[in-house]
Amino acid sequence: MNTNSGHLGTLQSMINTMLSLGGDCPIDKSTIKNKYQKSICQLTPNEKIKRIMNFFPIKNVGAKNNTGAEQAKLRKIAKKIVLIVEVYPRSNMFQRIEYITHIGFALFDRKCLRSIAEFLGDSNVIEIGADTGLLSLVLKYYADVNISPTEKPEKQVDDWIKKFDATKDNLDELYPDCNTILMSWPHSYLKSVMDNLPPRVTKIVIIGEGVDGATDCLYSYDEDLDKEPFKDVRVYEYAEEKDNNISNNNNNIINKKEYPFREVKHNIELPRFIGIMDRVTLYERY
Repeated sequence: MNTNSGHLGTLQSMINTMLSLGGDCPIDKSTIKNKYQKSICQLTPNEKIKRIMNFFPIKNVGAKNNTGAEQAKLRKIAKKIVLIVEVYPRSNMFQRIEYITHIGFALFDRKCLRSIAEFLGDSNVIEIGADTGLLSLVLKYYADVNISPTEKPEKQVDDWIKKFDATKDNLDELYPDCNTILMSWPHSYLKSVMDNLPPRVTKIVIIGEGVDGATDCLYSYDEDLDKEPFKDVRVYEYAEEKDNNISNNNNNIINKKEYPFREVKHNIELPRFIGIMDRVTLYERY
């Protein structure tokens, strides 16, 4: 008798049951004015995920010569996706697993997207490690950001997501017009990005956790010792196992090389799942 198989089946059954139940709405229902969002709020977590997935594949997404009608349709889809994500429940790990499995790591809402767009301005942005491309989609068609998603060739799920492997490819050669990069939950490639960053890239946006979190990140001071900020930023690498002589007790790499960027103070509040320390960090070259 395979007891492991039985336990896994029971666990999956529990997950499916929880996701088929109505989850807590993360915002006050009495404040919801949009009719579409009101109707979506009543759906289960599974049904909300399916609503988003049903939009894909999206015709003409990323095309340069879309008609006005096509642009309007894409904007409408992007807004609906944002409205669904805003009311997706965030109170347990099963809801998070379902979301990151089908959608991506980052939650977002209208306010934080507009704030990120304000920082980006008219920048020519490349998202590195875009996965499904959903974050680029809503930034482009909801928040009017000039952004293109990229992903490793073996992970591309849509034609509008361009090819780029940060550990192998040269950003300067493939995307010579890029002057800003965005990364959501970077893992195992942030140092490669920073080591090969063209001088014309003057802004960086990172969504993820900080030092001692579960993502790579940039940091500007020793968070453990609470020292004064460094002149520049350094790369913190999250890794389960790495053989490196500059390592903390968790095998996460604390690199000493510095890069000429400084963190920009802001008031952007990123929606996040319970127990997850997601945040938006903005950087400018000086």
